[in-house]
Amino acid sequence: MRNIESEKVIVKLDPDKQLTQLAEQVIAELPLNTIVIGGTQNIAAENSRRLFKLIKSLGYQGRVFQELSSPDAIIFEADGYLLPLILNSTNLYWLRDAHLAAIKKYGDFIPWDNITVEGYLVCNPHSAVSKKTGAVCQDSEDAAVYVRLAEEVYNLPNFYIEYSGTYGDTNLVQACADARESIHLIYGGGIATLEQAEGMLSLVDTIVIGNLIYDDAKELMKIVNCLYNR
Repeated sequence: MRNIESEKVIVKLDPDKQLTQLAEQVIAELPLNTIVIGGTQNIAAENSRRLFKLIKSLGYQGRVFQELSSPDAIIFEADGYLLPLILNSTNLYWLRDAHLAAIKKYGDFIPWDNITVEGYLVCNPHSAVSKKTGAVCQDSEDAAVYVRLAEEVYNLPNFYIEYSGTYGDTNLVQACADARESIHLIYGGGIATLEQAEGMLSLVDTIVIGNLIYDDAKELMKIVNCLYNR
C-alpha cells in the first residue's frame, strides 16, 4: 500500500470544510481507488477522524489516506499516509523538524510500509499553505531544478506541484515534466473542468482535485467518469 503511482485522479477532502448532501452522494459513488483527507488550516485529529469515519460510512470502497500536516493531527485508522516535504519552504520545520517531532512522538508505532513521501513544490504565493510554510515560489527554470533535487539527490518517489486553489502555469508544469527521469509527477490546484483535468494529465501522472467537490460535486463526478471510462 506504499505507493500511489497507479492513480490517475485523487480527490482530496479537507477536514475543516463541510460536505453537502450531494457531495456525500458523489463520494459514495466515486470510481476511484484513493481519497485523501488533509488540508492546511485547523487540521486536527478530531476533525480528521470524523471525516474518515464519514467517508467509510458512505460506503466508499477505496482506500482513505491521510496527508500529514501536523504530528498532532495523525489518526491511526487511515489506510495509508502521505508525508509532504515542502522543498521550497524557508522554514526547516516543514522539511525536517515536523517529521523529527512525529518520529520522536510515535516511534515504533509508525507504519513505515504505509507511508508515501511527497516532495512538495508550493507554487501559489497567495495560498494558505504558502503563507504557513514560508514557501518561496519559483519560476519554470528553478522548478525544474527542484525536480532534479527531489529525484537525483533525495531519491523521492513523488514530486507534487501544488497550486492550491488556482489553476497552475502549464509552462512550469511542462518544465517539471521535461526535467524528470522517472519520478512520479503529481499536480494539484484549481482543476474545475474536464479540459483542465485533461490538460494537466497530459503533463503529469496524477492529478489531485480538491475544491471542486465543495463547489460543484456534479462536475467532479462528470470529470472522473469521463477520465475513467475511456
